[in-house]
Amino acid sequence: MKTFWISIVAYIALASTGAAEIGDIYDCKFKVARDKFIADQVIVGVARKSKVASVYDGIIHSANGEPIEAKILQDDDKRYTIRWQVTVPNTLARDAKLTYKLVYFKTNKKAVISMSAPFFEQRQDARGNCTISVGNI
Repeated sequence: MKTFWISIVAYIALASTGAAEIGDIYDCKFKVARDKFIADQVIVGVARKSKVASVYDGIIHSANGEPIEAKILQDDDKRYTIRWQVTVPNTLARDAKLTYKLVYFKTNKKAVISMSAPFFEQRQDARGNCTISVGNI
């Protein structure tokens, strides 16, 4: 039920980020360990005409309250890759800047997400899959 609720909220949020445009909505679910800074569900909306991507997950919701823009790094027949940054409040007087990269493999509908931050020695990553639907972005 939690996943369903996040999906509904994300679809509404992505649809309300500006003028409506037809686009693809990627609903990605990942297997994530509890101690990682990666959400178990990430929603990505990509406007077909303007090629603008927005991303939304639980971490973005906590830090920003609404979807944020993502940079499209690659979009070809094999994969779709985006990158975004989230600034989250930190108790050490400085905010933490988390950099995320999501790669969606079009042939098998699998996805890999990774997160890196200055305060982590190694990047964190998780694997999962995405379902795609068409809607107004």
